[in-house]
Amino acid sequence: MSLVAKEDARGWIEIAEERIKLRQERLDAGTAKHLTWVGRSEWQMSLGRARFLHGDPLEQVHQAFRDAARGIETSFVMAYDEDSPLFLGRRAEPSAVSETTAINGLNAALMAADFELARRLARWIPPTPNDPSTSEETRHYVRGLKHLLLDAPAEARAHVGATLKRYEGKPPKSGYKRNYYTLAQALAGILEGDDERFNEGLRLQAEFYRGLAQGENADTAEEHICDHLVALGNLGLRHGRQVRGDIPFLPRGLLGTGPAPG
Repeated sequence: MSLVAKEDARGWIEIAEERIKLRQERLDAGTAKHLTWVGRSEWQMSLGRARFLHGDPLEQVHQAFRDAARGIETSFVMAYDEDSPLFLGRRAEPSAVSETTAINGLNAALMAADFELARRLARWIPPTPNDPSTSEETRHYVRGLKHLLLDAPAEARAHVGATLKRYEGKPPKSGYKRNYYTLAQALAGILEGDDERFNEGLRLQAEFYRGLAQGENADTAEEHICDHLVALGNLGLRHGRQVRGDIPFLPRGLLGTGPAPG
């Protein structure tokens, strides 16, 4: 049974396609700003979620997520690749390569089950945040993901462990701290090869996400799909973990570990 009415999903698809077209026209005309790449990627994520809920072929869903990840990758290339014709250097927009932008890009690649694309993007994430006000929880989570994707488990464990140690015996109850604490638990389960911990982290993230689904994400595709859960679910499967039970906001149809298309 579909999670939403077909006409609702169709409406979300049409809105996303319209917004993507507007941003693509600016990119083609050479009038786009650095953040246009990020904005286009956000709408491509919306398109992917809506296509899934509409029942479109999985390859179309994955292509939307893959396009979103590639847009974020381009944004990081513009900021950091001196050999690229798109290089902006100091003219780069900091928020276009923020920690949360990086996480969104990695989520998009993992939701597409395109692990090589996730690895490419991970390589562009700098050792330290470009914004000194970035929270410790955010900083450690994105680099835990980065190092796991780049086959550096010791470094990944150090970052994940820093968050878990900080809240040992007293887990945060709400807000961004709770969000990243639950994600760190799931990531720790992947790193430790511990299905129980992995699934507990997913369950805790779903519990946290419920407030968003019923609040700011209500009446959108995000009411039914949590990007973090799908991304970590696919990453866990890739590393031999099992996703157990029926986890809210984690549609089974988005889980898969097959090789990415060329």
